[in-house]
Amino acid sequence: MIFKTPRIEAEYHDPAAIHPRIRQLVLFAEDWLYERGIVLAVTELLRTRAEQVALYAQRGVPDPPTSVHELGRGADIRTLDWPRNLIPGFVEMINNHFPYDPDRPLKQTCIFHDIGAGEHIHLQVAAVAVPPESRFQTPDSEVA
Repeated sequence: MIFKTPRIEAEYHDPAAIHPRIRQLVLFAEDWLYERGIVLAVTELLRTRAEQVALYAQRGVPDPPTSVHELGRGADIRTLDWPRNLIPGFVEMINNHFPYDPDRPLKQTCIFHDIGAGEHIHLQVAAVAVPPESRFQTPDSEVA
């Protein structure tokens, strides 16, 4: 695993900085990608309110909503060096096996998007606990 900046690496290793489920999800993604010859690159974890406002101001949004990055519940992963055909399967696999919130089934844990800084994978977790039976159980036969 590599990090875009030393700040992001420090955030990742600080147990108080990010939600433990985001750390678990990033570790799972790292293993899954490693099996496919790809090094996971984390490009963002935490974002201050000022950083959130500046990012959205570039898109003409003066008062953006609070981001999961501001709450320590989001992670962005670079996909520039991934085979394009791998991205949809990764997104589907994460969303099928790691529910965001059982009470909000339309919310996704994994999104492939571009908010103005380039296409990337965005991982997010809810503040609520997910039932143990749905946590990180991915049979090997379903991740290939």
